[in-house]
Amino acid sequence: MYRSTLWILAFVIVTVVSVAAEGAETITAKKVLVRKRTADGSEQKVPAVEFTVTSSVKFGTQALEPVLFVGKLYIMEYRSGNTSHTLIFTCFEPDKLEDNVPMFVGLVGDFHEPRKAYSFMTQSALDKLPRFRLSMIEPL
Repeated sequence: MYRSTLWILAFVIVTVVSVAAEGAETITAKKVLVRKRTADGSEQKVPAVEFTVTSSVKFGTQALEPVLFVGKLYIMEYRSGNTSHTLIFTCFEPDKLEDNVPMFVGLVGDFHEPRKAYSFMTQSALDKLPRFRLSMIEPL
């Protein structure tokens, strides 16, 4: 019973992730300074990278949350853009971004293990994903 449930869940995640990746048309990145609350409750401006994802498919409200995967890094902090076709993801760890890695938007329900989305993809599917380059990041 447990094993069959896992296979069904894996199929759903792969299906949703591949649909989300196909709908993504453009992903741009730029350096920004954003306010972030520290452990002591104060706010400070920190450097970050914002990824703007524009899709031909409308991003709607769903049970599954969108996550931007950039290589081994997954970015869960997002907000809606100026249209229902745009999401803006904020990477608070820009020093962890790698060069020449696949990137895609996936829909993940289990935030404890979003990195498992890659394990369900075949190598040919990974090869078709757009590549992130550090040179894509627009300066501040």
